[in-house]
Amino acid sequence: MTETTQEFKPVLEGRAFISERLARSEPSREQSTFHALNILARELTVKLQHDIDTERLVELTETGIARWMAQRDELNELSESRLSQSYGLVNHFSDDAVIFWWRRRPFYSPSKKQLEFREELECTIPHEVTLEPLLNVFSQISSYFQADYSYTYNLTLRNLHGRAMRGYERALAKRPPEEHRRFLKPDPYEGVTDNLPPLLLSDEFDRLRVPDGVWWINYWSPLQVETVGIERIRTANWARLIELPNGGATLAVTEEAFDVTNPAHMARLGEIVEHLQLRQLQEHYRIQRD
Repeated sequence: MTETTQEFKPVLEGRAFISERLARSEPSREQSTFHALNILARELTVKLQHDIDTERLVELTETGIARWMAQRDELNELSESRLSQSYGLVNHFSDDAVIFWWRRRPFYSPSKKQLEFREELECTIPHEVTLEPLLNVFSQISSYFQADYSYTYNLTLRNLHGRAMRGYERALAKRPPEEHRRFLKPDPYEGVTDNLPPLLLSDEFDRLRVPDGVWWINYWSPLQVETVGIERIRTANWARLIELPNGGATLAVTEEAFDVTNPAHMARLGEIVEHLQLRQLQEHYRIQRD
């Protein structure tokens, strides 16, 4: 059989701050959104006040945000996918707009064998924003939100650590040979050497206890810090390490924005992942499936 291949070419990827937690009642979605918008306004100098769908101006108070979300809920009642919720705000309507989301998504927990919900804060990051304000964003929003983890999302980096090929091989293993040609085999990214330590896929282990990986900027919850070990974290080659009052930590790999085509950045990231023994921890907390 001739293998189908897919070529990935890195471009100047959009950056985003993402903070996730298992759904809980406190702080509420209104409180979390209000607090996050205030931090983003101060640190990124953006006023996120327009509904992304209706372009309606939203009053940036807890009362105004609660009213806006209630109105969005009424619209969502007409939607077929009421299990998922999303509320988006934007500073202006143009190509370089900054977008903020509060989301609630269902997911199947293989360890508990039941449907659960995850809540998420996400904000796109303009390329000109430097590390210092982002460290404040990560530390303050994640702590208040009681996040399980936060990170700067990068699509290319997510597919490294051998994960793209691992996902491809796992997909093939679940299908009969005659269907294999439907799956695209991932080719290496142009200009990127994936010499990073291999890691498990994110659904193969307990992400609440063990970090999914190491991104440019990371927030780890008190539970993750405890699992990895504070001394091991302190002795890793971070550009920045902030130990937070709640027992969590904010961590940055490089001072400048992480670049997967920069060999020095990749070498430093690989060194940190090896030092933290992330693969061993992921294996220790691997989810057992039937």
